[in-house]
Amino acid sequence: MIKLPMETGDIKKMLSSYTALNIYFWVAFMGIPYFIAIGEHKHDQPNMRALLIFALFYAAIVYINNLYLLPKFFKKKKFTMYFALIALLIFGWAVMQVNFHQLFYGCNCIITLDTDSISKATFQTGGFVAGFTAFKLLGDYQQKEADFIEKEKERLKNELQLLKGQISPHFLFNTLNSIYASALEKSDDLPDIILKLSSMLRYMLYESNDEFVPLAKELSFLKNYVELQQIRLEGQGSIQYEEKGNFIGLNIAPAILINLVENAFKYSFGQVQYTPEVVIKIKAENKRLHFTTKNTFSKDKLQAQNDTTGGIGLINLQQRLKLIYHEQASFSFYEEENYYHTSLELNLS
Repeated sequence: MIKLPMETGDIKKMLSSYTALNIYFWVAFMGIPYFIAIGEHKHDQPNMRALLIFALFYAAIVYINNLYLLPKFFKKKKFTMYFALIALLIFGWAVMQVNFHQLFYGCNCIITLDTDSISKATFQTGGFVAGFTAFKLLGDYQQKEADFIEKEKERLKNELQLLKGQISPHFLFNTLNSIYASALEKSDDLPDIILKLSSMLRYMLYESNDEFVPLAKELSFLKNYVELQQIRLEGQGSIQYEEKGNFIGLNIAPAILINLVENAFKYSFGQVQYTPEVVIKIKAENKRLHFTTKNTFSKDKLQAQNDTTGGIGLINLQQRLKLIYHEQASFSFYEEENYYHTSLELNLS
């Protein structure tokens, strides 16, 4: 097996890992007293054996607490048992620290095994363990939050893929109906319709798989759709498409706008009450996208379509806006006489 060299990102991740942070701490725990001792006693060598034993015993109590007592009792809400055991552990370590002070401090000093000495050692040890416990609980909480966020991102990603999967069949079904109608009429525009459909499907299948795509490409896809409808519906009504603003450098979630455009055509053309009219306006300003549609509609046809399809298009759109843009999107729609209006504003920054 050939071993590949570690990448910079892997090294950084390893150096900032929980294990690495623990190693840094214990090296500093022994190193700082060592250099302080050198500075204060220039002619005396610090007792490294005592420092090592001292560090090992403190590490033992810390990791017994972190790896056994916390998960076994504290996190299972067995607080009485936890505090009894940790208190016993701290007190036992304090008594041992005072009783074998020469071993831990590496000096010939005399420390009396009395209440005052044990209290000081208990307070010192308890404070140290409390600090490490807080650090451990905070680290576990942050890790839990990070895991939750990662799982939520994965869930949203899967849900978005499912929603995008609903868009393509829906869009394809409507467009094939358009081609079928043109074929029945033996329209000379049929080759252009198929060519535009091919371009649109290429975009849907190969260029819109990322979470965000360049707005210019999305609008090119949208314009192809409108032009396809203009070819198919020539002479049957009024279609207006207007773009304003600079779209360079702006990105958008793919297939967000097509739902509204599809609905505008679907509910406007084919009715008998009014002359069909579709108006689509797109404006980019200060990294915000203003998108509006206006179309004639039949209330009877609107109700019939909703009864048949369950309003897949708008439900899909609202779900995606919520999942992707959260509070950075504003969507509204309303009826006015024989017109149906939609308005969508997106923060694209």
